[in-house]
Amino acid sequence: MSDKYKIIDSNQMQSLTAQAKTRDRKRANLNLHTALDDSVQRFFNALEPETYVIPHRHSGSERFELFIAIKGAAAMVLFDDDGRLLERVILNSDGPVHAIEIPGDTWHTVVSLQTDTIMYESKPGPYTPVDDKDFAAWAPREGEARCKPFIEWFARGETGSLPPG
Repeated sequence: MSDKYKIIDSNQMQSLTAQAKTRDRKRANLNLHTALDDSVQRFFNALEPETYVIPHRHSGSERFELFIAIKGAAAMVLFDDDGRLLERVILNSDGPVHAIEIPGDTWHTVVSLQTDTIMYESKPGPYTPVDDKDFAAWAPREGEARCKPFIEWFARGETGSLPPG
């Protein structure tokens, strides 16, 4: 095998989903970028249905995110500034929708709909934790008791509905 390219195989994908299942956050990344300051961040993200991703946005029109369903299914959920659920787009490795690119300044989250779900994500870098994203004021932070009803709302809430509670 050459050091000039990367090959991602089924064993690595199985290992990634196994890691996600054992972690408190119920997700795990396999980064393809070599450093946080790379100009393009690209990675596989294994997500279990219990994971909670805080609704957020990436400030600036150039701060898109691309999501591609590699295995399983997840919903990309889009919101307005008040937290109203605008749209839920189901990504499934079996189709009919495989990918979505979300523009910058768009409130969104992802929720896993099946165990062993793996998404490929790509976005402009560099990644700086302090200013990578704005978290929605109307959503709980990771680990709070209110996360579970939010996960359910992300997966099944009606278009036009406001956040739980």
